[in-house]
Amino acid sequence: MTQDVNDLPILAYDAGGDVRIDACRQRDGKTMWAVRNGFGCLNKDGEWEYEPMPSSRDDEFIARCRHASAQDALHALTLHRSKA
Repeated sequence: MTQDVNDLPILAYDAGGDVRIDACRQRDGKTMWAVRNGFGCLNKDGEWEYEPMPSSRDDEFIARCRHASAQDALHALTLHRSKA
């Protein structure tokens, strides 16, 4: 059976520079999205913050730094860049 690349899930988008929008599997199995650079992740307040190891990420961190869709994550990044 031949597999096509179009059948594979997209797990990350290159957002330019060193910024990526990454799919993040949550403990409950749901996929959320993070805007990441070499330092950490962009929170919903438009600020970069340190991203702890997965076992140290609490519910508050997830609420601040995860987005429901890749489009939501891109929107947050676009707003951040427009203010810079």
